Amino acid sequence: MGSSQSNKKFKITSCKESGEARAELLKKYKISHGVIGEGAFGKVYKGSCLENSNNKVAIKAFKKKQLYEDDIKSIEAEIKVLSQLDHPNIIKYYESFADEGNMYIVTDFIKGKTLSKLLEEEATAFSEGESAHLLHQLASAINHCHSKNITHRDVKLENIMVDERMNVTLLDFGLSKTFNKKKLLKSACGTPSFMAPEAMTNNYNEKCDVWSFGIVMYILLTGRLPFRSKTPEKILKEALKCDLKLGRSYWDHISKEAKDLISMVLNPDAQERFCIQEVLEHPWFDIVRDDSTDDSQEGPELRVLETLTNFSFENKFTKACMRLIASFTKIPSDSAIRQEFNRIDEKRNAIISKEELRNAFDKNDLIYTDKELKTIIGDLNFSGEEYINYTEFCTATMNKSDILNSKNCKSLFSLFDSDKDGVISGKDIMMGLEKSGIFTKSLIKAIIKDSGIKKSQTLGFEEFEDMLSS
Repeated sequence: MGSSQSNKKFKITSCKESGEARAELLKKYKISHGVIGEGAFGKVYKGSCLENSNNKVAIKAFKKKQLYEDDIKSIEAEIKVLSQLDHPNIIKYYESFADEGNMYIVTDFIKGKTLSKLLEEEATAFSEGESAHLLHQLASAINHCHSKNITHRDVKLENIMVDERMNVTLLDFGLSKTFNKKKLLKSACGTPSFMAPEAMTNNYNEKCDVWSFGIVMYILLTGRLPFRSKTPEKILKEALKCDLKLGRSYWDHISKEAKDLISMVLNPDAQERFCIQEVLEHPWFDIVRDDSTDDSQEGPELRVLETLTNFSFENKFTKACMRLIASFTKIPSDSAIRQEFNRIDEKRNAIISKEELRNAFDKNDLIYTDKELKTIIGDLNFSGEEYINYTEFCTATMNKSDILNSKNCKSLFSLFDSDKDGVISGKDIMMGLEKSGIFTKSLIKAIIKDSGIKKSQTLGFEEFEDMLSS
């Protein structure tokens, strides 16, 4: 039997022998029978965590012998991108397994339908209010990507999932690419009907996603594509001409603000086109968005800020365990936590900066110095960054007893108990923390020291659970 090791940065369990990756996967997940989807490179299955069957996952399976080397590199690049993203409207990545013959990617399972399927079933356009609600979430997801220097490059109806509560999830980062502000991207990719004209001519930047956003917006409001030619060459010609037909009867019931935004995002001149932050700040969203779906104009509740600051007083070990659990726990899409996060996240990039945190405290007449704000952020952020991401916020603001319930504690214990002997040591915990890819090496040492657990000391599950609940 070959050995396995973890690429801690991207949470990939790499195994030597063919078949071992599946064996490692099956130690943690149960795979349901039947394929739920197929991509360009592999098949997708529904699964669930063995320790908590309520945690549903999607498992992408790839056979390397059926792939070219460039295909494998693309899959590895997708894993790298997904592991950098943390946003309520972006598919949540958990981990991957790979050996010489197979690769598996584990993500959150999204129950819902793609926008293309919804439009097909409804056979009509969405209302302006519904469209604004969906599009604001999509723009926020794209903004998060761009804040991480990632461009999706394939934003389209089929890659946008919508659940029964009208919550959006952006999927399929197979064509995504990290970008440098000083360099243009050269390789053309995507779906022609949704591609920016400059992307078709191999000279573009992240604003290609804004154009694709505009195509989605146009379809939601009118029920039709703006450029309807059959070939990429003719679509490009139409896109460059950019006759949006805003005077047609199907635009009569649409507000002038929506028409203004559509003209700003479907501008064939990429330099003049809105960036995604400007999209989010456009007044159309303020005019037509249902107030019940967005509370960003209000300040966060005082109790939420108090919970954030009180989290600092938890010991390092408990905080680390709560953060680990939050990384593999699905946050309910209708959660009040998401609303509170949005109230603080003024830029809607799923990152709370020091300035945004200060503004939140100011709205509640709470004064904190720069040093105090830095300490609060440092106590929530385990990777050394000077901001709070969505999962870190959830970790600090969720009810402690909800996070540290028996099922979650068992899942965490199982993660640390890699040899499945029913006990864990300080060394096991250290290895589990390293494997997660969340914590810096220096922080892991501090966490273990804070726990008081020696490397050779062993704990059973009950002792471990008691430690966390004390």
